[in-house]
Formats: sequence, structure tokens, C-alpha cells
Amino acid sequence: MQKWEYRFIISEKHGKGIFGFVLPSDISWKVRYVNGKTVQNWADTTLFNYLEEAGKQGWELASMNSHMNVRSGALPEDQLLLILKKPIE
Repeated sequence: MQKWEYRFIISEKHGKGIFGFVLPSDISWKVRYVNGKTVQNWADTTLFNYLEEAGKQGWELASMNSHMNVRSGALPEDQLLLILKKPIE
């Protein structure tokens, strides 16, 4: 029976802006958490580049869902919840 290894990712919409207003051209998805741990320099890690590199290592996207994280006293954050998988050899 095939066995799988999984990686859980939370990506957040991130961009430059003034007073909470951000132009769509200034927004990109950044990988903030991997398996519950904060990614160092996460604002420099785009989701596209992360998935491109993960694919080269044999990871494939198993699931992706959108989520809005609402915290009191802060602007809501758009998030993507992703699960990657690869076979264990």
C-alpha cells in the first residue's frame, strides 16, 4: 500500500499599502506557516516560488481552501490553506 508524507501550509495575502488600502498589483500570496512553524523572512517567500520549488522535490498539491482570519482590533486577513503530499519510498 502506498504511504504518503504531508506538508501543511498557510499562505497570506500580503502587499504594500497606505492606511489598509492596497492596489491589486501590489498584492501577492506569501507562505507564512509550514507545518505550524513560521517561515523565516516569510514576506519574501511567494506562494508561486514555494510551490515551484516543492514540485521539484516531488511534492504535489492535494488540497487548497480559502479562509478569512478575523481578529479583534485588526484588519481581516485572507489566507489559503494548502496541503501538499508526496509518496514515502
